[in-house]
This record gives sequence, structure tokens and C-alpha cells, in this order.
Amino acid sequence: MSVFIKKSKLRVKNEDGTSYTGVMNAVAEESTEELIKQIEAKGEEVVAKGKKTLESIPEDYTVLEETVGELKEDKVDNSDIIYNLSAMLEPFIQKQEITGTWDENYTGYIDKLNGNAVSYDQMRMISLQVKEHEIYDIKSRVGYRMTLWSIHDSSGNIIKLWKNSDISLLFDYYEDIGVAIPKSGVELRVYAYVGHLHSYIRRYIAKFYVDSPLKGKKWCAIGDSLTDSATLNGDKNYVDFITDETGVISVNKGIGGTGYLNNNNGADTTFYERHSDFPKDADIYTFFGSFNDMNLFDDNSIGNIESNDNTTLMGAMSLAIRSIGYINENAVVGVILPTPWASYNGTTLSKSVKSEKYINALIAICNKYSVPYLDLYHQSGLRPWDVNFNKIYYKDDNGDGNYSEGVHPNSFGHEKFIAPKIKLFLEFLIN
Repeated sequence: MSVFIKKSKLRVKNEDGTSYTGVMNAVAEESTEELIKQIEAKGEEVVAKGKKTLESIPEDYTVLEETVGELKEDKVDNSDIIYNLSAMLEPFIQKQEITGTWDENYTGYIDKLNGNAVSYDQMRMISLQVKEHEIYDIKSRVGYRMTLWSIHDSSGNIIKLWKNSDISLLFDYYEDIGVAIPKSGVELRVYAYVGHLHSYIRRYIAKFYVDSPLKGKKWCAIGDSLTDSATLNGDKNYVDFITDETGVISVNKGIGGTGYLNNNNGADTTFYERHSDFPKDADIYTFFGSFNDMNLFDDNSIGNIESNDNTTLMGAMSLAIRSIGYINENAVVGVILPTPWASYNGTTLSKSVKSEKYINALIAICNKYSVPYLDLYHQSGLRPWDVNFNKIYYKDDNGDGNYSEGVHPNSFGHEKFIAPKIKLFLEFLIN
């Protein structure tokens, strides 16, 4: 390898700034020779590396394809990043429930293990037009080997689908999962069994709002099983939804089976008797309930607006509302009328006579003390007498699959029918 070094005259300016000193021979002959040897060695090394690289390229590119395929499998899916990021942005987004028409005659599903289409006549499917980077939250009951969802391009080709190779999950179970629409995705298909009503599809959308007037305020929620956090076995109820959305500091004082009269065989657990357990510094106190009292009064023991004892219904209601003044005279108090039950509602005369007496008694006590109330008995939108409605929005309390009890809304029922109304009521109270 030939190397040429061109000598040049170098000059350095002196300290006085007016004269220069020559350094023409700054590189000695022996240094030059050493430099040439180093350069030549590097050149040979580069040539050797190039030769080795060329030799490593196979004539058959299958090996490279496999390597690239492995890298693709190992890389983090961009859509997964988007979905995970959405969890961090929870305060700034809301989930919009997507409604559409299910195809009840869909005759197949996609095998979650291998992606193959399988014929089956007990399926239902809904198709949605989607856009790249949109984020969806999907829940459905997936069966033996069926996929939960698939994403298609403009030609109908599958570009992504939910796969699960866990053989322990081959049989019938529920799946709740998020998905971000990848590049080229224009259609989202969600699958479920015919007749299954618990599926939902929700789209994440930006939430633009000013802070709720409840933010930073303290709210004591007093009630029965609809307030009790244990009723839904860890799923959110109205207290949780309102807390998440508004930033209110909530204190849940719900106890299942209790009411204004009913202590559910517990010691000092009626709404009035447990006032000593309420926080003394709350800004708002609400009472919510309760038809648990229905078997504990009749026309002779219902009382009147002058009743002030715990042996009559109206007396117990009066004691409960007044009890808040004992612990916090500056507090705001609100009453939420109980939601209808399958056994207590306005659909028939027999079901409405006694429940209306209860509701009217509670309204009378609220009016007596100028306490605002929210009427969820007449205006909740809940229909516990409708079994098909119950399958979507109520717990199956007996676990018999009949959904006939119609007492406890599930988390979906709380989110859709109860939480929004109570939120507005609380904001009204605090303002």
C-alpha cells in the first residue's frame, strides 16, 4: 500500500504578535516511517473485515429471513406502546362506549392459536370502521379457541389479531383487553357468542374539561350495599367512578343490608347509629338507600314529619339527617332516593304501593329540613324488572343465571346510570 505525505512549511505566531517562527521539520523522518506502517496495518485490517463480511452473506437468503423474523417477534409492538401510554394519560381521557349492530348470523371465528378461520354457527360479530392509532378497550366472552378481535386493512386482510397460546385458557372465560389500531388498520372486528350480552367496546377519546368543583373536597358517602365497596367484589361502584373523574376525596361508609331502620343484625349500623364513625371534616355527606327497611314498617309504624325516634320510619330518617349536625355543623347534606328493585318499582300497583309510601316519607323529611334530594327511584333509567336489561347492568345475586333479583347494579350499571347523576348532584351541592 503506497502512502504519500506532503511536507509543508508551518509557522507559529510569536507572543509579540508581530513575528513568526518556522517549524518546517516538525515531523521527523523516523516518525514518518512509523506513521506509514500504522496506516498500512489499518488498511490491511479493513480489507480483512470486508472480506469476512462478504463471506458471511449466504447465497440462500433464508437464513437472513429467519433472523429478521426473530427480530420482528422480539421488538416491542408500536400499538402496545400506544395502549400502555394511554394508561398514563388516564386523567386526560375518557372511554366512549361504541354502539352498533351485531351480526347474529355470523358463521365462524378465527382460531387464536394459529390464526385460521373456523366455521361455527353460534357466533356473533360486530364490525367497526377505525383509524390508525385509535385506542379501544374491548371485553367479551371468548370460547375454546376463538379470538377476541381482529384488525383488517382496506382489502379485508387480517393485519393483527388477538392471539393467546396459553393452553390453560382454552375454555370459556372472559377477556378484557386494550388494543391500538396499527398502521393500515381500517376495520376492527369483535367476536362473541350468540346471546352473550356482556360484551362492550369503548374508544379512548381526549377529555377536555375544567377541574370539577369537587376536586380536593371531602365527601362522606353513607349507604347500603349499593355504596358498600365489597358488593361488587373489587369492581368499581359509583363512589369510585366519581372519585376518579372529579378528584374528590371520598370516604366510603356503605354497609350492605343496612338502612334508616335496618341494621342488618349488626350493632349500631343503621344510618343514624353509625354517625360517630363518620369523618368530622367532610364537606359533603350523602345518604343513599334503602329498601332494606321495607319489612320493618307498616302504616302504623311509618310515622310522620313530627316523628323523632328510631321506632318509626320517618323518625329514623329524621335522626339520620340531623345526626350530621352533631359532628359537623358546617357540612352540606344531600339525600339520594333508593333505586328501584325488581320487587319494588312502579310497573305494577302491587309493587309500587309500599315503595311509594317509603319514597314519599323520605321526600317529606328532606323537605322538612330543606335537604336537597336526588330521585333515583323515578329517574335513574334503571329497569330491574327487565331480565334482559339485568343481564347487562345487574349482578346475578343468586348465581343461577336468571338475573331475576334486580337489586344490585353491576359496575357497568353504576358507571352508566348512577355515577353521572350523583356526580352532578354533588357538584350542585358544593356550589
